[in-house]
Amino acid sequence: MPEIPITPGSPSRSANEDTPMDDVPPINSMPTRPPAEVPYNREFEDSVMRAILDPPPTNDGIESHGPLPAFLLGRDTVPHEELPLPLDDPRRQYKSEIPGIKLTHPTGAYEGGNPDPTEEDKAWVRAWMERNNIKTKEDLDRGKAEATQEVLDEMRKRARARKAAIEEREKVEKELKALNDQREVELKAQRSIIEKAKAKKEERRAKRTKLAAPVDEAPRRKPPSTEPRDDTEMTDFAPTQDLTHPVERTPSNEAPTSVTPPNVTKRAPPTAPANMRAPKPWSYLSAPPISNGTSVMTPALTKQGPPIAPASMRMGKISSYSGPSHGKWGLPAAQPATTGKIPDHAHTKMNM
Repeated sequence: MPEIPITPGSPSRSANEDTPMDDVPPINSMPTRPPAEVPYNREFEDSVMRAILDPPPTNDGIESHGPLPAFLLGRDTVPHEELPLPLDDPRRQYKSEIPGIKLTHPTGAYEGGNPDPTEEDKAWVRAWMERNNIKTKEDLDRGKAEATQEVLDEMRKRARARKAAIEEREKVEKELKALNDQREVELKAQRSIIEKAKAKKEERRAKRTKLAAPVDEAPRRKPPSTEPRDDTEMTDFAPTQDLTHPVERTPSNEAPTSVTPPNVTKRAPPTAPANMRAPKPWSYLSAPPISNGTSVMTPALTKQGPPIAPASMRMGKISSYSGPSHGKWGLPAAQPATTGKIPDHAHTKMNM
């Protein structure tokens, strides 16, 4: 809210900057003097506001009656650079129409000083007298009293508006201060959270670095011993597995890289027991035996079917045969069956 100057003749100015305001409407209902070239002063306006709203009980000061001497009328004891003059200045000695505000001259201004009337001031006085129909001295005194009361009412109105604006400004400043304090607390809490998060992150990183051992410090496998073993211990060694099977090398059973100790008696791989051996082939089978890795077997015991007996040992008559001339295992080609009796020794052979 803009601050309205209370003193007549002072230009309207803002509460936050010392510049005239253009949004304040002019007062046309009362006679006013031409605006004086007095700079805006916030402290002076506040003191005038307090004097109007809370006036002193008595209106003291020097009161002049009758015409003033010539040296008082034309003398200006206050330089223009010092205006507006504070209300407690010792040069303010003369009584005014406003209680609590003294003048520096009997006909001086409220801001201080006694400026000489200009042509504009004289023109304003003539216009005011014509507007109020001033013809006699009684009319002049009556017009002056009415104009003074109108000015006092307007000053009180402006003083109340200024006080409300000051209270509103103080309220806003207090709210801004509370918001700024709250913002400072939030920023402090945010910085604390960020610092704690960084500390935890550094702690986890240090822990991972400590757990991860470097390559040059990693534990290495102990090299095997190159010392020869005891001959008695190596001589009594007997294999516990079938050496005919190929053994797959794994990290658990990988043989050491040491040199074979001397004077070690190597034994031949064991053979299958007698009860696990395959029956001997017939004398008329000329196919060589084969080995499947566990025991020696003949082709007749494989999954190719039973062996074909010779023609002299077959029972009955076989009219046709479409088999190959030689079997898969090199068996002789089958011959056509002949009619006749089968020898007795053949039955004995087949019942084995």
